[in-house]
Amino acid sequence: MVSAFASTVVVGWPLLAPATTGARRRTLLAVWLTLFVLGNAVSAATPAFAVIAAGLVVAALAHAGLMPLFFGLAADAVPARQRGPRWPASPRASAWP
Repeated sequence: MVSAFASTVVVGWPLLAPATTGARRRTLLAVWLTLFVLGNAVSAATPAFAVIAAGLVVAALAHAGLMPLFFGLAADAVPARQRGPRWPASPRASAWP
């Protein structure tokens, strides 16, 4: 179960982040949090394994959508003059391009 949740987050994150770039953050926050709560509530309320797994997949996709949203909100909370560079100065500092 944990591996399925984590795998869904890992696969869903790079797909959902660019797909929701133009949407309003407040709307995204409401939708993702609602899906996260509903997915976990369904998983907690049923004894059927398939329904538990489906609820966890829904919660994991919501988690995958929430994380980039939270990172963007956290970055916006800091004044622009106090933010660091977007990418590391040295190409060796990170594996990201």
